[in-house]
Amino acid sequence: MFLNMLEFAPYPKPRFDLVRNKLKLKNIPVPSIASVLKQEPYRLKIIDSASIFYDDYYWRNEKADKSEKRRKLTAAILDQIVEVIRSCHARPVFVYIFSPQEIKMIDRGNKDAESFLLRYCRSRGIPYLSTGAYFFEALSKDIRLEDEGYGEAQRNRIIAQTIRDYLLSPEEENARR
Repeated sequence: MFLNMLEFAPYPKPRFDLVRNKLKLKNIPVPSIASVLKQEPYRLKIIDSASIFYDDYYWRNEKADKSEKRRKLTAAILDQIVEVIRSCHARPVFVYIFSPQEIKMIDRGNKDAESFLLRYCRSRGIPYLSTGAYFFEALSKDIRLEDEGYGEAQRNRIIAQTIRDYLLSPEEENARR
């Protein structure tokens, strides 16, 4: 949700704005990394430093209206994804995949993005899966989930297990009929 608001994170990317409740694509064409690096010697580093401090302040002191804007933009992007999926005669299923940082904080209740996605899916009747319970169980068994190597493979296994369990569940079987 935070990256939806940025044009560069940590590489150039397109982004959407919400204009009169419609998505408007910006930062197109996306500058190549080579073109960004070519301009780097001419960029004032004080501007980059100020931008870093501003972004840090912005996210730490986010106002309710900015948070609401981020939620509305994300919902509009998800609505567009759902529309495309359904236009292909497929059924959407959203899976919330905990990031390595969220896994480390899993017992602290950092669930803003997850609760947003759950509310979004419930309000639109879209199946929703969370990897949270699976990660919590793995941590309770002292399974290593580091950012690289074996821990990364373990995280991917847990994500696949979450999806497998859903696809093999009786509720999903009934939905396919």
